[in-house]
Amino acid sequence: MADDAASSSTCTGNLVDNSINQDELIMKQQREIEKEISESIPLVGEIEPLSSLEKEYNEDPIYLLKVKDLSAKYKHIRRTRPDVYGSCLKSW
Repeated sequence: MADDAASSSTCTGNLVDNSINQDELIMKQQREIEKEISESIPLVGEIEPLSSLEKEYNEDPIYLLKVKDLSAKYKHIRRTRPDVYGSCLKSW
């Protein structure tokens, strides 16, 4: 029984150190990833002609109709940095 209690802080094949807060390690890794992304991808990109969307989605007729509608009002676009978490609707 004492051996069972002593082994409760280990996983099969992997040692788990209970003195390290796993949540803190995860949050630290998340901050490092966010920093790397923010340093390599601008929050708001350069001005591009709206025609760049036509070239990008030339095989999607529905999207091309939307681009045509946008071109009646706008000449340019600016792309934004993708969402780091995979869901821009996620609320913190």
